[in-house]
Amino acid sequence: MTDSPPDVAKSGKGMKLIAVLLLAGFVAGAVAGIFAYKAMAPTQTEKVEVVEKVNMVQVDVGRITLSLQAGSGGIQRHLLVNPIVLLEDTDSEDGLSADEMKALLRDSFVEYLSQLSVRDVSGSAGMSIMRSELKRRAAARLEDRTVSRILFQDFVIQ
Repeated sequence: MTDSPPDVAKSGKGMKLIAVLLLAGFVAGAVAGIFAYKAMAPTQTEKVEVVEKVNMVQVDVGRITLSLQAGSGGIQRHLLVNPIVLLEDTDSEDGLSADEMKALLRDSFVEYLSQLSVRDVSGSAGMSIMRSELKRRAAARLEDRTVSRILFQDFVIQ
């Protein structure tokens, strides 16, 4: 008969050795994670830059519905958009009431939007171009105000 060596994995000593190695690996990983977390956290001596909080004013231009220029297919489409202009709330007195600002912005927006075609407003690129043009026009109309961004509450092409 040949004597085979005892199976280490099945013996009690082998199982204990595997359990100890797994536990040591877990503890080492936890300690390394704690040190890495502490290294990334800001210390008490670091200075945090304080940015002045700017209040925003919303000017809801109202729903604008208009016909888009017919493309090569000749099918008439309509654009329904409800832009909101976010302005930085400054202490400047430009003499315009909210209704006057809304009327100026609406007039400028309708003038621009009425010359667009379906191709101009389709897709995310078209929407982005339209948003930047509306922002440019709002800044031009409201010279004393800082236009932060243009938001679309509704945007539908029918």
